[in-house]
Amino acid sequence: MDGIGPLLTGLLHLREYLAVGVFLLFVGLSAMTVMNMLIGVLCEVVSSVAQAEKEEAAISLMKKTVLVFLRRADADGNGDISKDELRLLLEDAGAMQVFDELHVDVEYLMQMQEYLFDKEREHLSMKRFMDLILTSRGDRPALMRDLIEIHFCTCWRVQNLLNEKFDGLCCQIQRWLISMMAAPRGQFCL
Repeated sequence: MDGIGPLLTGLLHLREYLAVGVFLLFVGLSAMTVMNMLIGVLCEVVSSVAQAEKEEAAISLMKKTVLVFLRRADADGNGDISKDELRLLLEDAGAMQVFDELHVDVEYLMQMQEYLFDKEREHLSMKRFMDLILTSRGDRPALMRDLIEIHFCTCWRVQNLLNEKFDGLCCQIQRWLISMMAAPRGQFCL
């Protein structure tokens, strides 16, 4: 239907005033619905662009500040971060200010040190560390990969705790066996 004029004229000649009213109400509501849908799409586009620009601004700020500090603190010049270099970064007031601007959870980074630098890994690539900082921002929604990372971290922590407890238990058993073997026969009691 190209226009509603002929249809409305026909309804008015038939004196169907109720049908004209219902038809005009339908056309008005249809126009409002389409207009609201267009406004919703426009708002979503603006929101997406703003989020992308915010992400770009955070990356740019990281490159201008934290990455420069990390390159200066990279004592051995290998492009990786050691635990000591990370500690220096977390003690730097300028880096803390940048982390605060980016809403980075510094407590989380401090807790992650143990996981990031375990017995097998003494260094962490700067790219991996920058990604970790960007994903540790509090103003960012959690993604599935964040949950997977937390899962691996939790499994690692539980495994380390179990290993510590097992090692302690083995030491206790070993001491008990040594004391049992050192005692004269028949004089050892539990």
